[in-house]
Amino acid sequence: MKTKNGALFLTVLTVLLAAMLLFEGCTANEASTGNDPLANNNENGQGENGGGGKKPPVEKPPVGEPPVEEPCTCLDEDKEVELDENGYPVLKPICEELIKKINEDGINFYYANLPIVGLISLRVLDFFGIYNSSVVFVDDWNFGAKLTIFIDGISFTAIGHITVWKEGEFYTLEEAYELGLLEKNDLEKIAYYCSHGGYFRYQFNIITGKMEAIKIEKKG
Repeated sequence: MKTKNGALFLTVLTVLLAAMLLFEGCTANEASTGNDPLANNNENGQGENGGGGKKPPVEKPPVGEPPVEEPCTCLDEDKEVELDENGYPVLKPICEELIKKINEDGINFYYANLPIVGLISLRVLDFFGIYNSSVVFVDDWNFGAKLTIFIDGISFTAIGHITVWKEGEFYTLEEAYELGLLEKNDLEKIAYYCSHGGYFRYQFNIITGKMEAIKIEKKG
């Protein structure tokens, strides 16, 4: 009887030991494979400290401020002027902002009452300088055959009629002179550029899609 009881005791003890070893092996396996719910909760911020289930989003660095465009200074009267060998100011191309302003004013001034105004554009082509905030140029609507006009004994030869813009209004060269927008010494400078070159011609670049200023050098 004692022998049977002893054998039974050993059998039960062996089964218990095997069960304990099996349980410890399963627990270790769950921890190593990430299946431990406690371990997962700690990783997701749901452990002892609680918190949300997702990690906080990573903050992106602030985007820099857009570049500030320089204001147009083409009409400033106090700019330093470089002179050529004949003592006349060396012209500089006007900025895109002023060209856009003149173009928009030209559409509103000449073609505001036309039903096809949206299809019309006015573009500065030959630029002969700025005098007392008056911009002198030939636009594409007056661009054509070579013309010569005389004002107060001064001759002007250009490819088309010369136009004057000031504060949204447009004038012929003669009108601008008669209204006092241009003085006689201004006319002499304009005539100089017409005959000697040194002015700018704006041409459309099909590659960039923009008007580009090309300096017309001295004529022979």
